[in-house]
Amino acid sequence: MIIQTEQLLALGVPEERIYIDRGFSGTTRRNRAGLDQALAAVWDGSVFTVTKFDRFARNMSEANEILTGPSGRGVLFGLGGSVYDWNDPFGRLLLQALAMVAEFEANLGHLRTREGMALAKKSGKLKASNPSCPAPPGALSASATPRARCPWPTWPPSTASDVPPSTASSTGQRPPGRAVARRS
Repeated sequence: MIIQTEQLLALGVPEERIYIDRGFSGTTRRNRAGLDQALAAVWDGSVFTVTKFDRFARNMSEANEILTGPSGRGVLFGLGGSVYDWNDPFGRLLLQALAMVAEFEANLGHLRTREGMALAKKSGKLKASNPSCPAPPGALSASATPRARCPWPTWPPSTASDVPPSTASSTGQRPPGRAVARRS
């Protein structure tokens, strides 16, 4: 998170124009308020900039969806110090190829995680259990309700100790991405 912010500042992006998805990975488009804010902040002639493509989108369909909207408003896409036009055939080809590679990397990571978990389970090192839903704010004890059916949101965490580290995760997810808008 800090490295990407420093990279964006070095590219000339003003600090107030850097939008961060805290606690979320770029795996899916859902629940990415920082990305939504960045997309809303761009206008004709601005450059929507990210430092790493795989922090922006992890599959081809979502990359296509995200890039198509702003490009219709005259917004260009910046990747590091380079700028690409989604409406230009070469720019679109390059960005689609990057989206394809990002999707491949994400799928490969998921496959390796599943293989590792299967091996750990086989050797008795992984004991699967149904996680319980954390207690709602103000409750005295945790409910035995499965997490998938929690009636209340489990994010953001209630304490700073509940926040996962931003540089690594045992689930195979990468740190959250940075989306910014800058004037070209």
